[in-house]
Amino acid sequence: MKMAEKRFKDPVYGYISVDLNFMEIVDTSEFQRLRRIIQTSYSPLYSSAMHNRFVHSLGVFHLGKIASEQLKKENQSKSFVASEEMERNGYLFQLACLLHDVGHAPFSHTGEEFFLGAKGEYEDLHNSVSDLVGDEIFKKDIPTDESDAAAPHELMSAIVALRNFSACFATSEERSFFARCIIGYCYNDDNDIGAQMKNIFINMLNSKIIDVDKLDYLIRDAFVTGFDTIHIDYMRLLSSLTLYREEMTEKICLAYGKSALSVLENVVYAHDAERKWIQSHPVVLYDGYLLHEMIRFLNQKISSNTKKLFSEKTLSAVGEDFGDRGRIRLMSDDDIIYLSKNIYWEELGDLGKEYYARTERKHPAWKSEAEYNALLADAGSERGKTLNSIQTTMEHLMSYTMDAEAFGGSCSINKKVLQRLNEEVDQIEKLKQTESVDDRTYRAQKKSKSAMRKVVEVLANFAEQNRIEFDFVILTSKQFNSGFAKHDFAELRVAFPAKEEPRVFPFKKLEVTLEPTEAGQDRAFYLFYKRGKGGLKDLDTADLIRRLISEFTLYRL
Repeated sequence: MKMAEKRFKDPVYGYISVDLNFMEIVDTSEFQRLRRIIQTSYSPLYSSAMHNRFVHSLGVFHLGKIASEQLKKENQSKSFVASEEMERNGYLFQLACLLHDVGHAPFSHTGEEFFLGAKGEYEDLHNSVSDLVGDEIFKKDIPTDESDAAAPHELMSAIVALRNFSACFATSEERSFFARCIIGYCYNDDNDIGAQMKNIFINMLNSKIIDVDKLDYLIRDAFVTGFDTIHIDYMRLLSSLTLYREEMTEKICLAYGKSALSVLENVVYAHDAERKWIQSHPVVLYDGYLLHEMIRFLNQKISSNTKKLFSEKTLSAVGEDFGDRGRIRLMSDDDIIYLSKNIYWEELGDLGKEYYARTERKHPAWKSEAEYNALLADAGSERGKTLNSIQTTMEHLMSYTMDAEAFGGSCSINKKVLQRLNEEVDQIEKLKQTESVDDRTYRAQKKSKSAMRKVVEVLANFAEQNRIEFDFVILTSKQFNSGFAKHDFAELRVAFPAKEEPRVFPFKKLEVTLEPTEAGQDRAFYLFYKRGKGGLKDLDTADLIRRLISEFTLYRL
């Protein structure tokens, strides 16, 4: 007998069917909150990109359902694990797909860092998940290096889901598997065939290359923006999923059928295009910067030692009481907008004005990584010591200006920054004269501070000569490197049919053109300036680049 279900009309998939037992979750206030969390930060560039985490979560659930049904079908024909175990795995996996973003902060990724501790530590989030899971094995599989930790919103999603939907789980092992699907922590001790199968499900929701989460946002983002990327035939891809026993280790592994080869490539092409031309676009970067600074300001104003603006409580229906500032519950984008426009408008000053009025915003000196590289080449720069010096100095300058005590955590380059650098260079010289600093430390400090001052002086002179305000913002984006160059993609398994067991090969053996290539510089920088009052005439940015290169070519300590 077919289970009763509700159908959602979806512009991407036609209809999404949700069983009524899952609908009990969809209808809760914790899940409905996602209607008020924007999916991407692309709307400043593509005004139609107003889709939310609610529709994305339904989309991931839809794709997860297709994937789990295919995996159950594969297991049924090969009998790797009991059908009852596979059925339960499929249910918990689909539940994780539905709830994988239920803990997202307002404005999605822009605000999620504020879930972390005061110094950016993950300890509290990991402890909360561990306590809710109640499984000692789970604790052992938490990465010791925080660079390998799950994203803050993934950990918070696991916390919110485990807390609010505890009735969905029968044992601590089920809670552990569910949480692992969301945060991507595989079972390290996978000698048991059951753990091997669970790891396959985990990677179908949270992997570095291809999973149902990425599939939905690539397809959906392309649809709503109108940015024409390569078509992704998700049905062909997911219906090609196959299970096999690896010959050397005898472990159960996942592969894609040969019919999905072109789709595998298309997924990477689509991700590359979105990463390079949308996520790294200076308009998107600058809007994210303004929003991040506003959220950081509000977080400092409202949070205290005992109450946090970004917490599990503020995401819940119970909420957190902040006294005369009111109670914040089911926090969403609306709360940030209300607080910034109505409560703290005066204190936000130019930051709020820039965010809400395009006429007040700074303008990018160059509009893509390609233009940045072209300006460097046109100015006679080679990818050598000069370019490395400029990029290293830009990175140091960003870190320097983000010093919260001195500049309020801003990325602005202005008179205040130049004045402080002058004072610090003078102070370094005085310390050297009094012999209170050794020669090695002196040279290192002077080189770093003098190089930063050189960049700021170039900008100051450039602003004066062009009659614009000496007030720049410098932002960075990791330089684009194709997903084809990633080790994880090269190691994806593709299965070719044979009489008995399928022949399985890593992708790198099938496409020699996709061999990883040596990466170049790992960052590109964007510089933003205020246009003069005379109109919208753009500056000669090529001249600015030439000045920077000239100064760094001549500059020697």
